[in-house]
Amino acid sequence: MTVLEPDAGSLQSLHDIVTPAAVSWWPLAPGWYAIAGLLLVIIAGAAWRSWRGYRANRYRREALHACAAIERRMADPALRWSGLADIAELLKRVALAAYPREQVAGLTGDAWWRFLEMGTGPTGSGNEMRVIMDLALYGNPADTDPNDDMVRAICSAARDWIRNHDPAPRAGGSA
Repeated sequence: MTVLEPDAGSLQSLHDIVTPAAVSWWPLAPGWYAIAGLLLVIIAGAAWRSWRGYRANRYRREALHACAAIERRMADPALRWSGLADIAELLKRVALAAYPREQVAGLTGDAWWRFLEMGTGPTGSGNEMRVIMDLALYGNPADTDPNDDMVRAICSAARDWIRNHDPAPRAGGSA
């Protein structure tokens, strides 16, 4: 009996395809380490800038807190005039914290109002705020009695200026 040899071109002699093992992710190629390092530097730089900005704006947070306290105190009509004077003082203190003393300390009257409008544009309460604040600082309280709407408008304009003024860069670092 003769055994037949299988034909080399026959389908019976085919074997399954063997796939190679998957390539491992570890260790990473050097380019991935460079990208990870660059990403780490970018994140650290952003965190540093954010922290410096937070520290530089501490005076704004404190001023907004003080403004809210003054506004609560001005709910009492008997304390409104002193509250208006306190708002004016607070704005001057904020300006002195944000800008060079030589630029701000001597400003009064029209020059002071132009300075306040310089960085943020018109405050929204415009001439009414100016008239009431001038009366609060230099006038007779019996001449005008600020109502709740006037007080809210002045406090809102003061908060807007504190939040939005553009401080001058200081020599030697941030505030």
